[in-house]
Amino acid sequence: MNSDIWLPLVTLVGGWGLAQVTETLRDRRTTDRERLARRAELQRTTLLTLQDHLLEVLKLSAIWDALDADERTRLRHATAEGRLLASRVEHEDARKAANDGSVRSKGTMYFVMHPHGIHATGRWVGLSYDGNIVTGWSSMARSEEEARELVGKLKEQDASGSR
Repeated sequence: MNSDIWLPLVTLVGGWGLAQVTETLRDRRTTDRERLARRAELQRTTLLTLQDHLLEVLKLSAIWDALDADERTRLRHATAEGRLLASRVEHEDARKAANDGSVRSKGTMYFVMHPHGIHATGRWVGLSYDGNIVTGWSSMARSEEEARELVGKLKEQDASGSR
């Protein structure tokens, strides 16, 4: 009679313990997904804000001689804010482009995020060292191989004329 009670109790406790472990793992995965989503959103907003600051710096730098003291101070502040934003950017190539000291090699990058946040594709436009406007395709992905593949697809679409 005593052994008849232990088997259901052990099964009950074992089932409860397994349910707790499963729930904990599910919560951890959900928390990780939410953290990655917040991180991706921070990177997206940082890159957009950085782009705005770089555009303002570029516009003000072009007319430096005509600027009064307040506008020069605004330019210095915009440059400092741009550097601060660039330090938050995780993608190394984007950070290098933002911190590059040569104004002539800078340009604008425009990215469109995939609806699920898997990758971003876009274009960059800037000045070459001899003053010509140059442009090209760009992408951001989880791996370099995937990013190169995306740029290849963009080039193919551009060559065929379909978008």
